[in-house]
Amino acid sequence: MTDFDPAQIKAARRDGTLKLLLRQQIAEGKARLGDTPAKDWPTSGRRRDVNGTTCPHCHAGPDQRCHVLSRDKTLPKPHQQRLAVWAQTVACCTTCQAAPGQRCHNDNLPLPPNTVHARRYQEAEETAA
Repeated sequence: MTDFDPAQIKAARRDGTLKLLLRQQIAEGKARLGDTPAKDWPTSGRRRDVNGTTCPHCHAGPDQRCHVLSRDKTLPKPHQQRLAVWAQTVACCTTCQAAPGQRCHNDNLPLPPNTVHARRYQEAEETAA
């Protein structure tokens, strides 16, 4: 028994919601197998830990470790860019008062991409704990 519907896949590709559709299908499949209820499975792709974000440097997905781009070697710690994206999505910045999801700024000039104030990392660790 399969739930594959080509028309539904084509419509999701057109709408740009293909990833969401696939995550939901995975959640429903796990619920059918008795692994976890569908409502508890993360369908949004957002979690509070560092490994729940995609690394903008090496493009390692959620639950994958960062790796060196030129060869197949995983790193013991995530890239700095991944940590910055995680802190940006999880915590408010107490230095510039940027809300979660907004970039840090100095005097209304945004910081370079994938960089945040040092205090935001501490806030993210406290929020995630």
